[in-house]
Amino acid sequence: MIITKIIYYKEGTPAYITKRFDVKSDGSKYQQEDFAQLSNRTKETHDLLSSIIHTPMESDTALGLYKDDIDSPFYSTYGYYGRENFLELATRLGILPQRAERVLNAPREKEQAIYAMTDHAFLSEEVKILYKKNVTDKIKRIQ
Repeated sequence: MIITKIIYYKEGTPAYITKRFDVKSDGSKYQQEDFAQLSNRTKETHDLLSSIIHTPMESDTALGLYKDDIDSPFYSTYGYYGRENFLELATRLGILPQRAERVLNAPREKEQAIYAMTDHAFLSEEVKILYKKNVTDKIKRIQ
């Protein structure tokens, strides 16, 4: 039995919650597939996840990137992370510079494909426009 409920944040915004149904009592997981997996479109659909549409006042990341990241010149100037922050994170993680560059360039190279997938998503036209705006904004930040 799947347990769901609508709750309301203090300011009145509704939120839909679902109790985990894919976890056994011993902590292991049931084998679970969704329609994206069954249609072999997992990567495509999960890459479209954008929580900023639902929580616009939230920060871009759940956690900071590294110690004192908000004191970096870029973040101090613009108030959000940019390419130099992610390159610094890659350096600290030991990721080769060429690999970090490829990862940061990938969204720009896939921008039109992202827009095409968004156009075919089951979203209202208003949310599609917002989603595309957010994609454009994020790509500009890391260029």
